[in-house]
Amino acid sequence: MTQIADLTATETLARIAAGTLSFAEMREALAQRIAEREPVVRAFVDIHPAPSAGPGPLAGTFFGVKDVLDTAD
Repeated sequence: MTQIADLTATETLARIAAGTLSFAEMREALAQRIAEREPVVRAFVDIHPAPSAGPGPLAGTFFGVKDVLDTAD
């Protein structure tokens, strides 16, 4: 069976829409995967939890910003 953290965004949205996956379950699976892998991968300088509410079906989920992208700060 596919792990929740391995689902694509499209698959995640389909499962949430079908009622077979909750947004909270998805967030927890992603947070757990980051906690497990980050000490080895060391991909993030800092991790800030996103708010869980907002517009859009995936608002409040995790995302990474690569250092080659120009950001405001």
